[in-house]
Amino acid sequence: MKTCEKFARIQAQYTRETTYLLNHATSRRGTRAANLSAGLARASRNSMAKSLSTHVSNCLICG
Repeated sequence: MKTCEKFARIQAQYTRETTYLLNHATSRRGTRAANLSAGLARASRNSMAKSLSTHVSNCLICG
C-alpha cells in the first residue's frame, strides 16, 4: 500500500506517544499510574487506527 508523508507523520506521532506511555507503565509496574498509562496507551492505539483510516479514506495518494 502506497502512503503519503502525512500518513507517516501521523503514524510516527501516535507510535511515539504509545511507546512513551508503555515505557512509563513498565517502569512503574503495579501502581495506579502504571495502570492509567497502560489504559492511555490502548486509547492512543485506537485513536491512531481511527485517524489513519480517516486519512486513508480522504487522501488521494493513500486511498
